[in-house]
Amino acid sequence: MRTLTNVIFKNSKRKDSKDKSTKKEGILSALSFGIVFVFLAILMGFVSFYITRKMAEFEQTYAFVNILLLMNFFLLFAKSIFESLNVLYFSKDLKVLLRMPIKSKDILNAKLLNMIVSEYEMEIIMLAIPMIVYGIYTNVNIIFYLYMVIILLILPVIPILITSLVISIIMRFTNSIKNKSKVMYITIITAIFLIGIITTRFPSKC
Repeated sequence: MRTLTNVIFKNSKRKDSKDKSTKKEGILSALSFGIVFVFLAILMGFVSFYITRKMAEFEQTYAFVNILLLMNFFLLFAKSIFESLNVLYFSKDLKVLLRMPIKSKDILNAKLLNMIVSEYEMEIIMLAIPMIVYGIYTNVNIIFYLYMVIILLILPVIPILITSLVISIIMRFTNSIKNKSKVMYITIITAIFLIGIITTRFPSKC
């Protein structure tokens, strides 16, 4: 299971190319990703510090956490719609994996784990760093960081499970359409509509 997840994760990060990737290209790619990641992390840190300081002037710093959670919740949902389609249905490695002596549930679990890891990557920049900056600036209790870790671990799982379920239902009705682009557009629009209904009604019932 671990090996399968690693293979799928590496394939998802590999760019399509006719030439084989050299070791030098792999190092440059990893270095470029690291530079961009660090730059975005530093940028989010400064932006979070500025917003928290401004909100502190009106004694509304707690609202920053609420805005962060809501923003990330919808961002993760939007990202998971495209990832569910690409990873579960339009991925090029599906035909290869299905021919191998691997159980379908293992392939599904590995791909879901791959999507969740991808969501964590975005969550570190968009949620973890701002919340750490907020915690340091407002001098919060250690319990805040414990809750933060729990939220960071659970939050990406919810959009992935909901979108995967909704898209799997939609794809059953669009399998007769041979045009891949049409299927993608129909699925995305329908998924956004259904998930929008779920996310707007669920909080009101709670």
